[in-house]
Amino acid sequence: MNWRKEHSPFYLYLVAVLISLVALLLFHFRPRVERKPPTPPPVPPPVKIERKPLAPEILARYGQEPVLSLYMEDSGETRWIKMEEYLPGVVAAEVEPTWPLQALAAQAVVSRTLTLFSMIHKVGPRQIHGTDACTSPQHLQAYNERKINDSVRQAVQMTRGQVLAFDGAVIQALYHSCSGGKTATPEEGFPWLEGPAPYLLSVDSPCPTDAPEKERTWKASIPKSELREAVGWDAGPVQTAEITRRGPSGRSVELKLGTKTIGGPELRRRLGSDRFRSTLITGISVTDDSIVFTGRGWGHGVGLDQWGTFAQAQGGRKHPEILLYYFPGAYLYQLWK
Repeated sequence: MNWRKEHSPFYLYLVAVLISLVALLLFHFRPRVERKPPTPPPVPPPVKIERKPLAPEILARYGQEPVLSLYMEDSGETRWIKMEEYLPGVVAAEVEPTWPLQALAAQAVVSRTLTLFSMIHKVGPRQIHGTDACTSPQHLQAYNERKINDSVRQAVQMTRGQVLAFDGAVIQALYHSCSGGKTATPEEGFPWLEGPAPYLLSVDSPCPTDAPEKERTWKASIPKSELREAVGWDAGPVQTAEITRRGPSGRSVELKLGTKTIGGPELRRRLGSDRFRSTLITGISVTDDSIVFTGRGWGHGVGLDQWGTFAQAQGGRKHPEILLYYFPGAYLYQLWK
């Protein structure tokens, strides 16, 4: 009789039990890593201002929900639509509809405020199409009815009639995708804007890892011939590039390409904002035919940082806190109910 052959199943069973016990002990005593929500950046000291009511002419015209004319870019038609019916399509297009509710609410307020600012001052779509708004993001804001969900509708409803104001006027509530770590001053993003905007300051705004890599960093290889065309052919061959002046957030306010200087925002506009994604340039290198720029963030960098808003909402902040963080000195005003 082969004793080993006869009793081997017992030993195999015993070994299996021992292995299971060891695995169970290792699992039970493994180090536990707690996932903590992202910590919002510190809130800067509030700017002391007098909270004046809005100007009488604004209250007289917009004390009730306005109906606006909306130019549909895809069809060329003009649609008349109430402000609160227009906003869900904007919020759904400008940020992901699955974002936290407070982030969607913050976007609803800045989109309402920017639309109203455009209507009051007759800029943007009014100058291009003769309408109050447009579905093209290049002219005012993006718009997509197909992406609207219940969260977007709730965000618009819970902020109904709320706008951002400063010194009795509706503010120019600018926003962008990702600041790259610090928002920009108007000089860095829109040097051609007229008049002071004390509520548009540079604040810390870390871009969360939830943001796609293309939103956080970028790289653009621009042919030297294209750069020469961008700055002017009278500059001669562009063989070098350097940043000659930076703003408070570190953005390139002015660059020297070859023998000619050009403003950072203007260079970005000429080269295309989807390729030259920001003026927060972190590196410049030269090849035989091109100049390679690397940078952080996506957008002009002024005002509300959308991915920064996402991080703050994830960290538990409510939409008024988020808005007043990105627009220091401004205040929420209930313009209509």
